[in-house]
Amino acid sequence: EGNGYVPDRSYYDRQYRGSWNSLTVISLAIGQDALGCTPLQLANLAAIVANRGYYYIPHIVKKIEGQDSLDRRFYERHYTKVDPKHFEPIVDGMWRGVNVGGTSTAARLEGLDVCGKTGTAENPRGRDHSTFLSFAPMAPAYHTALSPGAGRRYSAMSPAFASGVSAAFCSMSGAILPPGIL
Repeated sequence: EGNGYVPDRSYYDRQYRGSWNSLTVISLAIGQDALGCTPLQLANLAAIVANRGYYYIPHIVKKIEGQDSLDRRFYERHYTKVDPKHFEPIVDGMWRGVNVGGTSTAARLEGLDVCGKTGTAENPRGRDHSTFLSFAPMAPAYHTALSPGAGRRYSAMSPAFASGVSAAFCSMSGAILPPGIL
């Protein structure tokens, strides 16, 4: 996976010949302009929100043979500098977007508190990319999922796909799911 990109002052000085201000960069707050995030970075963001301020180093596991089979660094929590209380409105909004109304309702699974957020990554070379960032259950979070794809048709399928992945993972990890989810 490549690097993400967060533009700095020198980027904007070059782009706007030193003539820019806060209104020039405000779109970064909603993931637009020159901001570039990889799918893994977005999945890690979902983990940080789900865990209310911490994450574990992402890694791929082929097989687990007891707790000591993984490198210790994968068990260490890495904390953000954001107070956990500030994540609650975000989690609540993501839950409401799936379970009350919004563009994420296709991810709703009766009995499993799925939280999610749809998004669009603008693509200057073709069709925009639809994204869906999710985790389930609401607390504690067992799984995060990101499903990127291109086009309108995909944006409708993405939430349902991600919630299915979350439900399958919860089931495989031994979580007790309500009847009918899997």
